[in-house]
Amino acid sequence: MNKPLVIGLAAILLLGAAGFGFYSFMVSPTKGPSQVAEAPSKPAVPQAQAPMEFTAPPTENMGDNPFRIDAASSKATFSIFEILRGEPKTVIGTTTNISGVFMADMDDLSQAKLGTIYINARTFSTDSSQRDNTTRRAILKTEDDANEFITFKTISIEGLPTSTATGTLLTYSITGDLTISGVTKPAVFTGSGTFNSENEFVGNASTTVKRSDFNLIVPSLAFLADVADEVPLTIEFTAKR
Repeated sequence: MNKPLVIGLAAILLLGAAGFGFYSFMVSPTKGPSQVAEAPSKPAVPQAQAPMEFTAPPTENMGDNPFRIDAASSKATFSIFEILRGEPKTVIGTTTNISGVFMADMDDLSQAKLGTIYINARTFSTDSSQRDNTTRRAILKTEDDANEFITFKTISIEGLPTSTATGTLLTYSITGDLTISGVTKPAVFTGSGTFNSENEFVGNASTTVKRSDFNLIVPSLAFLADVADEVPLTIEFTAKR
C-alpha cells in the first residue's frame, strides 16, 4: 500500500474517533469531561436515547364549568442568552404541553380563582436536539418523574377590576410558588388578557427567574463560554369552557 493512502486512512480513523467521542458526551450530558470513560479497544455502536414518556398532569377540581387552558392554542416559552463557539445567541425553548384551570365571572372578578399551572418540562424544544437533550436530562433533570412538571401554585391575583365586558383588555399580577426541578421559590407573573366571549379568555403572563435560585446548572463544555443566569418565562394561552 502506498504511503499517501496509508496517511489518508489514518486521518479518517482519527476524525471518526473524535466525532464518536463528541456524540457520546452529548447524548450522556450528565457526565462531565472528567467522567468520560476511556474508549474501548473495539469501537462500540452508539445507542440512541430512549424517548422519555409523558404523563398527564393531575386533574384539579375548581368547581362547575371552569375555564381550561387549551394546549392546542397555548404555549410556554423560555429564553436564555449564551455564547456558543464564540458567537452570542439567544436560545428560545417552547412547549405546548401546558395545562391549568380557573374560575372567572365577568360580572364579579373579585371571586376569580386560578388553579395550579402545569408545564411539562420534558417537552421543551429549541433549535437543537442536542441542546434539548442536555436541557431535559442534565439541567432540568426530568428523567426523575418528580421533575417532569414545572408548576405554579397561585397565592393571589391583583389588578383585576370588579367587572369587565367582552373585548376589554385586562391587566393582572399573579403571585404564587414556582417549582422547577424540585426547588420552589416565590414568583410574580404579570400579564394581560381579554374575554372574547363568556366562554373564552385569551391572555399571557410572564416573569424572570434566575437559574442559580433553582440550582439549574449548565454542564461545563469547552465550546460554551457563557450562559446567562436570568431566564425570562412566558405563558401565552387560550382558555375555554
